[in-house]
Amino acid sequence: MGGGENENTFGIVGGQEDRENLFFLVITSDGQFLLGQLENGAPAYLGMPGLEANPAILTGKATNHLRAECANQQLTLYANGTLLGSAKTTRPIRGEVGLTAGTFEIPGTDIVFDNFVVSEP
Repeated sequence: MGGGENENTFGIVGGQEDRENLFFLVITSDGQFLLGQLENGAPAYLGMPGLEANPAILTGKATNHLRAECANQQLTLYANGTLLGSAKTTRPIRGEVGLTAGTFEIPGTDIVFDNFVVSEP
């Protein structure tokens, strides 16, 4: 859920080996999503050139229900029951799982996560 400014990202981190090697599946409060990875600290988008809009993502301060699948070198992200995107990874997905939130140029956003569940395939 996003509050404050709409210039933010929030979502799920998977396969985190350390701070410089992880996968991220995020949405923004202005209705976009992104699948990507950090590899040795360098960001890369997976299966897309950058942020991509999708009408299934509720904008502003609306509540979004996210589901991410990170298995078998495949990342898949859903918002509100709708498939947003899926991409193959360049390396195996192994490591920690968590949540992420941040802003772009304008600070001041409130992101609240609730009912975070992790399960193995």
